[in-house]
Amino acid sequence: MLCIAKSVSTPTKAHPPNHIIHSSSFDSIHTTTGATLSSDKLHLRIWRKGQPASELVAVVTDVVRDGRRVGVKVETDYPFDETIRITLHLPQESAFPLKLRIPGWAEGATVTVCGEILSALPGTFHTLDRVWKDGETIELHFPMKVRAERRYRDSITLTRGPLVYSLKIGERWERVRGEDPCPDYAVYPTTPWNYGLLVDPDDPRVEVVKKGVGDVIYGPDFAPVELRVKGRRIPEWGMQDNCSGPVPESPVTSSEPLEDLTLIPYGCAKLRITEFPLLEG
Repeated sequence: MLCIAKSVSTPTKAHPPNHIIHSSSFDSIHTTTGATLSSDKLHLRIWRKGQPASELVAVVTDVVRDGRRVGVKVETDYPFDETIRITLHLPQESAFPLKLRIPGWAEGATVTVCGEILSALPGTFHTLDRVWKDGETIELHFPMKVRAERRYRDSITLTRGPLVYSLKIGERWERVRGEDPCPDYAVYPTTPWNYGLLVDPDDPRVEVVKKGVGDVIYGPDFAPVELRVKGRRIPEWGMQDNCSGPVPESPVTSSEPLEDLTLIPYGCAKLRITEFPLLEG
């Protein structure tokens, strides 16, 4: 739903204990309306030692079954990129199982261990139980196919990997109250938002544009990945009570010109249209 105006905060740049388990991520990542999706939230509970889960970090040192300490370094641009590289650091050879969580959406996932490529089953933990040496690497590859999910009134939402995507909408920020450094702002759209999408819901072949991860991620102009799709405006889909009205029942027709649209990760948008009517044809 798109609410006009939306009040937001100040914009900124800104197993038993002898197992090591890599959770990778939840199957999908969402935020509540008005919440900020931070790197800390994405990383929450990625690593855990048996039960219960411990705090997620990108570099962790833990103790395995023989009492030895193992350092684990993770390098990745996930959830925007498909590859996760894990490097183990240990003072001497040590045998222990490493369990890697494979998301349910990751069809064709692979795990590469010291150059050996292994297939991994989506929706499972892939166990590597072997003798490990210092500096050995594991690389996970999770193919991120764009999918369409059916939503309310047969609308569609496009996903890629664990992320859902929203229409990129121009923004105008107005300060409404509060004092520095944390005033409140109202955000108004400066571009149209009432579009239906022209895609095949069974095989949404859209263009994926990878722009890379920079110092700033969660803003419309900084999204590391964009989806390019075709769509038409739906003139009868208008505002109700200062918000977008109910999404029209799909399929819909429109005589408006066909346009190129850009979708960005939900967490990068402040004004969000995420469930779209599906155009006929």
